[in-house]
Amino acid sequence: MIQAITDNMKKDRFIVNMMLAGVPPRYLHSYFYLLNLGRYGIEVSDPLDIRNWAADYFQYTLEEGDQWPQNTEDVHRYLKTKKCDCEDIAIIEASVAYSQDNHHVRLALGVLGDEPGLSPNHAYCIYEDGIKNNEPVLRLMEATGDNILTELPLLEKCERHHTLISCNARGNYWLHGA
Repeated sequence: MIQAITDNMKKDRFIVNMMLAGVPPRYLHSYFYLLNLGRYGIEVSDPLDIRNWAADYFQYTLEEGDQWPQNTEDVHRYLKTKKCDCEDIAIIEASVAYSQDNHHVRLALGVLGDEPGLSPNHAYCIYEDGIKNNEPVLRLMEATGDNILTELPLLEKCERHHTLISCNARGNYWLHGA
């Protein structure tokens, strides 16, 4: 079950918990950046195409110190170096969608893996692909690998991804598994 968060106090408490896990102390929706896509010849707009472009374009590289992009200049630096870790790729994917006025792409934080007791350790994008049975149909836009997909997988079928929270660029937040 996915629950929308409408109370700022709940968002603030979640931010404190995420800070304890190493995430910078900002609202997650503030990591969507308006990009000049033409500057880098980015011509993808469909969520599947955005995901495949990111998987092909970037080389996943684990960063020392986990520095999240703080502004568009940081994003442009990653676009030049083509080396990113999970949150950099997710922020860029979300920003490419946002720059084209697509508000159905969300940034998500969660746990990747099945070991008990893992803290939040992964960032990725999910795409809200409509509504079914009064629940959003969510698809995973994970792009840390270099494989090209023909369809975005349903998030509920991705057993190693345990989403805790997601948000869109408009500042709407959802708790997952609530």
